[in-house]
Amino acid sequence: MEDSEEWDTHVETAQWTKRLIPNISQWITCKFRNTNYFFTQALTGHGSFMTYTHRIAKTVNDRCRYCGDTDTPEHTLFSCIRWEVRRGAAKVYLGEDITPDNIIIRMCQSKEKWDAGFNFIIKIMERKEQEERADQNRQ
Repeated sequence: MEDSEEWDTHVETAQWTKRLIPNISQWITCKFRNTNYFFTQALTGHGSFMTYTHRIAKTVNDRCRYCGDTDTPEHTLFSCIRWEVRRGAAKVYLGEDITPDNIIIRMCQSKEKWDAGFNFIIKIMERKEQEERADQNRQ
């Protein structure tokens, strides 16, 4: 079975990652692709997202600290009011509103778009983790 066939037919796990990377062949062949700790957290949904931290019993609820909505990876990156300015800047570089369904596709189009999308994601994740840790230290 080819990588893309396995990616498309495997439906038990990694649905968030598969939504971000709908075309695994494009991902694999992207010349600009790079990842780091924070980017991987966003791709997997295993990071400073209250739905994740609540699921692993690290937090008491799954509510966003900034707006009170359910804090999923999609919420944090694509709809939370806290990150609206960063989303606006990323839109300028990526050429359209960004969604979970198009961000990686757009990022793979050029080095400039990759850098814009990558920086958008990691800056949110870095800042979110810093603010979470600062709150934990105050308690």
